[in-house]
Amino acid sequence: MHYQPNPELFNKIMAEIDREKTIIYFRRNILLSLSLAIITTAGVLIGMSLFLKEAKSSGLFDFIALGFSDFRVISQNFNEFMLSIVQALPIDTLVVILCLLAGVMGSIHSLARSIYGFKIFQNNF
Repeated sequence: MHYQPNPELFNKIMAEIDREKTIIYFRRNILLSLSLAIITTAGVLIGMSLFLKEAKSSGLFDFIALGFSDFRVISQNFNEFMLSIVQALPIDTLVVILCLLAGVMGSIHSLARSIYGFKIFQNNF
């Protein structure tokens, strides 16, 4: 006499395999998003220190301090004062920081969506 397995056994096994594949997908996505968030945050911190160093060497802080010490002269020559500040800004570093901040926000968004999707998935099983 041959033993016949339950006909639903194959469907249960396939459903469990699909469930495990989905769990692996979410874990991989969460890990990738978290890694990207950490790397871009480190880049932002390095960029900020570089920005502060370049701003100090270009005299940006001196122009800003001048705005607080002699407001009457600044208000009379506001256009020249703003032009001096813009010329003293390290624009290239500022652009890199803004791009990295966009990367941080995107990776945090992806991380949040992955965690939310994983929680929804777990609640369904």
